[in-house]
Amino acid sequence: MFDYMSTQETSPITEAIATELRRARAVKEISYDEIQERTGFARSTIANYLKGKREVTLKNLEILAAALDTTWIEIALNAEKRLLKERQQDQYALAAKRANDADQAQYDNHNSDNPA
Repeated sequence: MFDYMSTQETSPITEAIATELRRARAVKEISYDEIQERTGFARSTIANYLKGKREVTLKNLEILAAALDTTWIEIALNAEKRLLKERQQDQYALAAKRANDADQAQYDNHNSDNPA
């Protein structure tokens, strides 16, 4: 049988939402059993959402957020903030690498022009 989920790469937004769902669960100290009771979702479905292995629909995000005593908007906004912060860090790292590469190239050019 073909396992579609094992071949699909998780999107950054799915990962960020999963992280925020886990954070909300930890902050509120809500067990998987409580989430299951409040949502009616199977435990495996909850686990897949919280691990980022399954994309959550807006409707199910709303249900999960309510079970975690928060709102889907708060989860989504925090996920977006997380993504923006990660993108900024990636941009800073790339800029630093480019600056380092330029410095190294300039150093190499200087040393090749002035052999010892």
